Amino acid sequence: MQEMQEMQEMQEMQEMQEMQEMQEMQEMQEMIYQT
Repeated sequence: MQEMQEMQEMQEMQEMQEMQEMQEMQEMQEMIYQT
């Protein structure tokens, strides 16, 4: 059971990271468009 939980947590961490990266990419693009 513990392993299942750890796997879930790892997945969530990865998803959070990916979402953050996507957001940063979008912000960078928006900044480029503004100039």
